[in-house]
Amino acid sequence: MKKEYTIKITEQDYARCRAAVLKDLPKESAAFLLAGRKVIGPSEELIVRRIVEIPKSEYRIQNNLHLDISPKAINGLISLCEQNNLGVILCHSHPTDSPYSPSDDHGERRIAVSIWKNIPNVPVGSLLISPEDIRARIWTHRAGHQRVSSITVIGRHIRTLFLNDRRHRSNNHTDIYDRQILAFGSAGQDIISNAKIAVVGLGGTGSPVSEQLTRMGVKDIVLIDPDVFNPSNITRVYGSTYADAYKRLLRFSYQRKKKIAKVELISRHLKNINPAIHIQTFQDSVVKTAVVRTLLDRDIIFCCTDEHWGRSVVNQVSYQYLIPVIDMGIRIDAKENKIRGAFGSVHVLRPDKPCLWCYEFLDAGRIRLESLPAHERKSLLREGYAQDIDADAPSVISLTTSVASHAVTAFLQLVTDFMGPAGDFARLNYFIMEGTVSRGISDIKANCICNKVRGYGDFKSLPSL
Repeated sequence: MKKEYTIKITEQDYARCRAAVLKDLPKESAAFLLAGRKVIGPSEELIVRRIVEIPKSEYRIQNNLHLDISPKAINGLISLCEQNNLGVILCHSHPTDSPYSPSDDHGERRIAVSIWKNIPNVPVGSLLISPEDIRARIWTHRAGHQRVSSITVIGRHIRTLFLNDRRHRSNNHTDIYDRQILAFGSAGQDIISNAKIAVVGLGGTGSPVSEQLTRMGVKDIVLIDPDVFNPSNITRVYGSTYADAYKRLLRFSYQRKKKIAKVELISRHLKNINPAIHIQTFQDSVVKTAVVRTLLDRDIIFCCTDEHWGRSVVNQVSYQYLIPVIDMGIRIDAKENKIRGAFGSVHVLRPDKPCLWCYEFLDAGRIRLESLPAHERKSLLREGYAQDIDADAPSVISLTTSVASHAVTAFLQLVTDFMGPAGDFARLNYFIMEGTVSRGISDIKANCICNKVRGYGDFKSLPSL
């Protein structure tokens, strides 16, 4: 099977890279992008970690037709790659929209060979940027340079630059989506339909998220949840029925009261809405390595689990692989059967925005408890050394659905940019008792995990089992 190559970069790094290599036009300029890598089957993606600008003093030749970088700068690049176990994307400009030149071929091949002599297994790519166009390729040990099919730019929205005459897949929409096409156009509906989504957790927020996405036309979804459906779920899990809660229990009574898995129930419901939808289901925890790796080919991940361990794993995936994550949660404080307070939140996690650790939404002690076997947690609870993390929490379907709807609207912004500059938000706070929604922000912590793993891809391990 022919290999497909892609590149992923943040909007900020892409803008900085363009500015760096176009600043001296009509003279050529260059920059280096340190990059990680993701390999899934025949697909390989270079993931940009950060930009390294080249001082003008390191150019031995700089004119309209040729650029030569000093050995000192190349050796510095090799040292950076070796110290950080990262690859590189070599970037330079042309003053006009012209293809790679024989001089470009020679210079890039020479740098690639020098890098591979020191670190043989890292990727080497290339960007050729002109004021009106961009070209890209990947260098390989045996086959020379290979085409890059697309560049994904992650910012307030996700935009894909298709290269080498490749275009996005267009869908033949039925009249089902007529009202939505009036809002986003056929091109916008194509983007929604082509989005590859994962939903982690299928309870009060995950089930309405899954249903809304399907009704909007999303056709490729991964569903992850380890739990089975029980009677109390009928009050908040979309697609569930009385039969799921009771008749199935009776039907399978001879099989030790086998219950239906949530992933099976939601999958059945979504296929009733759209029989053509492609669904992968995993009745397991997202902290399992085999499960979390199913997230790596997704365009956007919805994190709808209350567990801190699972959320921490998904949080790291977002920054390590530059995959936007929409995390949501709701807390209802009730005493003596009366709601005293209620708060919901939606976080849009992506590079250059704070992660859940930055917001202090994750608790290391809670993760440690969740990682313990159930009997050890119960023992610590009896001895007064742990909180009861297994106790049922209050839940109201209208409130969980409200939070889920805000999250799906954040998805629409990510894929269509319908909000424009106003869509560059990282957090929504839903003060339920006051009936207000406001935006929130936090600082990105310098030593946070989101900075340490950013853009590494497969070159760093995930905190999974």
